Amino acid sequence: MARLSSAPSWSSLVRPMQPIQDSSSAEKVTGSRSSGQDRNVTQDRPEPLLVTPVRTLHQDLDLLVRHAEENNDITAHLDELEAVLTRYKATHTSQQILAQLPGSIQILYNVVKGPAGNKLGGVVRSVSQAWQITPEALLRSFNFVTSRRFFDDLKTLALSHSFEVAYPVLQTARGQRRSGNGPERVPSDVQAALVILQKQVAAQLEVDQTVTSDTDEHSREAENKRSRTIISCLEHSELEDIDLAGAVPEHDIVIDSIDDLGVIPPGSDTQDIHQSSSIDGASSVSSHHPHPMSTSPLTPNSAPPKNLTLVSEDSFLVTPLTPCVSTMVMAGTSTPKPVEDAHVDQDSTPEGQHQSTGDQGLTKDSCHFDWSRLPPGVSERLRPGVRLNCDAMNTLFDLISGATPPGAVSILHTQIVQGSSPPLAARFEAMSESQTILLPLHLPKEEHWVLAVCRHSGPFEIWDSLFSQSPSWKKDAESAAMNALSKVSPRWLPNVLANFDWKLGIQQENDTDCGVAVLVNAMYILTERLSSEPVDMSLWRRVLETLLTPPRTAMTAWKLHPGYDEINLVEDEPITLRKGAKITGQNLSAAQEMRREWKRKMMESITSQVSAGTERLVAYGIRVEGIRNTFNTLRTAYPVVMSSAELQACVAKADSRRAALHKMRAIIDPAQDEVDFASLLASRCRAMKRRALNIQYATEGVDALLTQLTLELEDVNRRQIALQQLGKNTDLF
Repeated sequence: MARLSSAPSWSSLVRPMQPIQDSSSAEKVTGSRSSGQDRNVTQDRPEPLLVTPVRTLHQDLDLLVRHAEENNDITAHLDELEAVLTRYKATHTSQQILAQLPGSIQILYNVVKGPAGNKLGGVVRSVSQAWQITPEALLRSFNFVTSRRFFDDLKTLALSHSFEVAYPVLQTARGQRRSGNGPERVPSDVQAALVILQKQVAAQLEVDQTVTSDTDEHSREAENKRSRTIISCLEHSELEDIDLAGAVPEHDIVIDSIDDLGVIPPGSDTQDIHQSSSIDGASSVSSHHPHPMSTSPLTPNSAPPKNLTLVSEDSFLVTPLTPCVSTMVMAGTSTPKPVEDAHVDQDSTPEGQHQSTGDQGLTKDSCHFDWSRLPPGVSERLRPGVRLNCDAMNTLFDLISGATPPGAVSILHTQIVQGSSPPLAARFEAMSESQTILLPLHLPKEEHWVLAVCRHSGPFEIWDSLFSQSPSWKKDAESAAMNALSKVSPRWLPNVLANFDWKLGIQQENDTDCGVAVLVNAMYILTERLSSEPVDMSLWRRVLETLLTPPRTAMTAWKLHPGYDEINLVEDEPITLRKGAKITGQNLSAAQEMRREWKRKMMESITSQVSAGTERLVAYGIRVEGIRNTFNTLRTAYPVVMSSAELQACVAKADSRRAALHKMRAIIDPAQDEVDFASLLASRCRAMKRRALNIQYATEGVDALLTQLTLELEDVNRRQIALQQLGKNTDLF
């Protein structure tokens, strides 16, 4: 079991180790950095690792791990690690150096120095054979934990009362699940064993034997206090998410859905993503793309599915959106406790933001987040004739996720599909135990978006808004889908390999609305309101814009399609009826007949235009009503009472995890896996904050949108009445 507990995730490798050199040895080591052996390995490494005058081994490893995490490629830094360790060989043996390293660094170094002198050496081969992992997967994640075998070992430890070994092993599994390459969800028998273990250890702490020596007694009391704190943290952060009611089938690989995914700061599509993994919980990342589906018959008026939800929950909330006056009324009267954050502005409220005394929930006074910005250019992407980019897609899908409870549908961010953003691409927690995956596929060559839908059972579907042209990019889309799903879990691949079913989704009429069509298809799939009727893309762009940036001032009607209620007088007046025309007794009768004929044609034209305009306005009103019903379906499936309760729970969890984190930081032992535990607590605290923000923004956005759509329907009725009155006005002639 030693190797089980020695494989923490990269995001927690930097731990406060004791330096292995004093100032004198540091000078010797620094002097050795210009040796020929080092020069051969240092040409392509980052400058900070090469020229800093004096550093401890811990500081060098800190930089190394940060570089590795930025690139999300451990193997690319094997030479760099070897060079770092080589610098310390002047004064320390390999055994002394390795004794100071975290478990995964030791394993990595063993791989570098493999028995055959090969970077992939005997260590990789033997471990991969023993644990039935391919060498490639092993080198990507250094994951020495696999499903059932791991949990069998863990259960044995738990039942043998080996708490000090069992809980770090469980932490290792949790950390590896954060990386997207970890084991299944904890089976029920192991869960029960851990709960029993926890209770037994807690009881044992109460009856510890008295120690005669004052020194020993003081040491024992400190250890008891430390163990109690660890157990308390475990209660609040680990076992609270274990469902003892049911077990997951062994073939279902489930990834934890409440871990760190990072907050997305403003940035362009191609901005690199950087994650900071401090114990405080500050993290940052930048974003790109997102999508859903059901197997039941779909009708425009069908009821919302009971188990249909979006699981972007702790997910990818982008940089906070600009809020409006919240219409959410919390279930209950108490205001949630404040949740601290490292990136907080506690003293300023964005200009124009107002919170009524009735507003409760995650407000500026209850949770100190930066509410101020969207990723740059997102709103502009919703203007007519502009293509949606990755930032816009991810931002909008994150918003939709906040309006939907956790459940049966997961939406993948576009980084997972593209593989262009390593830290985020390595975190697949949003997959959870969903039976359906929605992922947006961007085809760079064609500059086109399609929506992929993968179910646990059934064919793999791709919904295309340019169905007639699908054959030209079919191969690229299917390859991208297989690549994305292979990263998430092999359990989906049989369905993908079996067949691809290309679907005729909402069709676009130009070359810029494919992203909007993907969002519309996803919304209709989510709410089971699929329709073959044409879609008003300009209307949907305004809908998405309102959802994204709710109005801060009094709402006014959009007045879309003004031509619907305009009348064109296209018939020219006869010359004999114009000013200056001469009428004599001979042509009077002809002039009168000419005027009657002209008036008849004008009335026919006006009547026809009024009828056509009214028909278009009615159709427009139906489209508005349909969109309002779609978002009402989301609200019905996840009403304010439920979202408010979840919001309060998120804030409370974040607050309790933060308190547990402070306890952990006071007593953690750097030589053990407790640093990983503290890092996990911090990431979960951040995840709860982001989920709370998702809910808050979604509530504001959906409420504002429903109000706007109701206002738009009222305006459509007024326009119809005015148009009909205009048609009856014969005084014009």
